[in-house]
Amino acid sequence: MNRIWGICIALLSMTANASFEQAYAPINVGRITVVIPIELLPEKASYLSLNTDSGQTRVAWSPVSDADYYQIQHFENGLWVSISDQYTSTHYSTQSITGPFRVRACHRYGCADWQSNIRNVQDPLNIQAFYSDSARSDDAGRINIGWSVLGASSVTLTQKVAGSVVSVKQGLNPTQGVTTPYISGLTEFTLSAHGFGGQVIHKNLSVTSKPKFPIQLQGQKGGFKQPLYESSLDIVEKSIVEYDDNLFFATHDGLLMFYQGVRRSDGEVTWRHGWNMQLEGIINNAPVVDGDFLYFTESYFDNTGQACRVRWLDASAKVCSDKTSNNLLASPVMVKPAPEVNLGFVASVQRFAKSFTSSAQQQDDVQTGLYVFHRDGTIDVLDPHNNLKLKRQFSLKNSINQTQGIVTTPSLIMNQDIALYKPQFVIQQADELMGVDVPAVVKEPELSTMEAISQWFRMSPSAEVSAAGSAPSNAPQGPEELKVVWRDGI
Repeated sequence: MNRIWGICIALLSMTANASFEQAYAPINVGRITVVIPIELLPEKASYLSLNTDSGQTRVAWSPVSDADYYQIQHFENGLWVSISDQYTSTHYSTQSITGPFRVRACHRYGCADWQSNIRNVQDPLNIQAFYSDSARSDDAGRINIGWSVLGASSVTLTQKVAGSVVSVKQGLNPTQGVTTPYISGLTEFTLSAHGFGGQVIHKNLSVTSKPKFPIQLQGQKGGFKQPLYESSLDIVEKSIVEYDDNLFFATHDGLLMFYQGVRRSDGEVTWRHGWNMQLEGIINNAPVVDGDFLYFTESYFDNTGQACRVRWLDASAKVCSDKTSNNLLASPVMVKPAPEVNLGFVASVQRFAKSFTSSAQQQDDVQTGLYVFHRDGTIDVLDPHNNLKLKRQFSLKNSINQTQGIVTTPSLIMNQDIALYKPQFVIQQADELMGVDVPAVVKEPELSTMEAISQWFRMSPSAEVSAAGSAPSNAPQGPEELKVVWRDGI
């Protein structure tokens, strides 16, 4: 029997193309395994690209995983002329040939179909974007990975788990595209963009799969409160804020969440889900609770942002500011009037007199409002009582490191001692702290106590209406430059 199969194989080999080996595949026939001849060819090259510069013509193509070498031809005088029959690289340069090209992948068993559709590429090599639509996979373990690239002849996506390569995808669209791989655990993706001279640039992206069960952390849980300790929520840790036993926080997959605190008879607090809101972007720092409202800044993938507020009890009455021209990575800061100190009869008379002056005169020295810090150093002061309308705008662009930007929420220092009262923002950039005075409100010239009382008695009802309806003197204008009053290293 073995002799018969040997003769069959020899006869089949004689019919094979002399320049390539014959490929065979085993099949089972009953209890006997036999081999039959099959056609086994490489994949067709997905993309063929052309770049010309200073008289140099560069041709490059997407690699084929099972190719041993490539064949290149160019079209001349109505015929395809061979440039190389066994070329091992994926890029070729020439100064003497400009005509159409074609390329095909080959190995020991044969060659693939020719790729002759040429992309003309002139941009310099650059990865514009490499992103996922979430930091965590969906319930099925899938995640969308996207890219946008200029000047590439081919793009490769490598998937690693625990440092080991589990998948390599070649022949991807060299301009832009989205793929939806399955992931398990913490996974790193590397996008490699190949140029026409063999150069390669890379970008990395790390994502994780959604836990199938609540996270079980190792170690001893302490006696202090650790809300959502065993939750599978992908929480932005810097966004957690507690208010009256309630919790507010954001997640990396774009949710703003409210957990209501329930205090038991023994004094312990438990939390139950209240509401969640799907956002268009991401909240990077803690929201601010003031009265009935929750204020937060939201950043988007197109480098814009918005400040918004919702009623914290039920997520209703959402209002947002106009979109900014750059990200809002810091939390908003609410600035209120400094508390007044009881100075006796004189202060009472002064407050009585101020009650008859204009609204601008009633303001404290500090400019109140919701301060929103742009990453580039612009500062918006929004009116929390008037649908987050812009009141004033300031700038620190000339005083901060523009590469780093404002990404950490500034601290507000308010001293209640009138003698020392000087409100300041303390801003951190890398290893440096800087102090900036909270800007003062723009005031009308103040009247004396007797002038204010006298004016009130002279004011007719129609005059009161006119004064109340007049435009405030501190209407929004161009950004006012703020000065850093001190700096210190940390």
